[in-house]
Amino acid sequence: VPDSTVPDSTVPDSTVPDTATPEPVWSRDLAVPPGELIMGFGDSVLSGAAPAMYERFPGVFIDATPILQWRDAPAIVAELQQAGTMRPVVILHFGTNAGLKDESSVAALREVLDILGPDRRVVLLTVVGISYWIPTTNAMLGEVSAEYPNTIVADWHAVIEESPELLHNDQTHPNNAGIVVYAELVASALEELGPG
Repeated sequence: VPDSTVPDSTVPDSTVPDTATPEPVWSRDLAVPPGELIMGFGDSVLSGAAPAMYERFPGVFIDATPILQWRDAPAIVAELQQAGTMRPVVILHFGTNAGLKDESSVAALREVLDILGPDRRVVLLTVVGISYWIPTTNAMLGEVSAEYPNTIVADWHAVIEESPELLHNDQTHPNNAGIVVYAELVASALEELGPG
């Protein structure tokens, strides 16, 4: 007769932390995730690039509105998170308007990343324009991203420095050729970040 006081070694001990590798956000067989797993949030730059994003990532959800700033982002992201409709891959392109030039904007960026949590894969895009705070904004974006291992910075600003002809005359928004390059930059960043 088995001694009932001896624990059954076939039953897993729930007190031992699970050290197994978490499931990847998308299949490791794919360089980039399918659009059905991606949501994009941002300002007029992302809204302008939306046609190319829809073509590159069929099924992607984009919520991008001109004039929005980083301070607007937490409420937008929190609403979808609370509704349970947030997807596992998120593209964020705010900062064209007002950048990260004050502490409240930086706090909003961190709040968004905290809302999204560590398990989502997140791409942050640098900003382009003629405003004095563009360089410091992009530097701050890199600093904050370094605190969140599930994020990566896609350097749109560097692309435009190399190829300024990809912008409209306003020196801020991508033209028809630019939006295609923009979408490919996002794809490259996702490939580099990987599925987790």
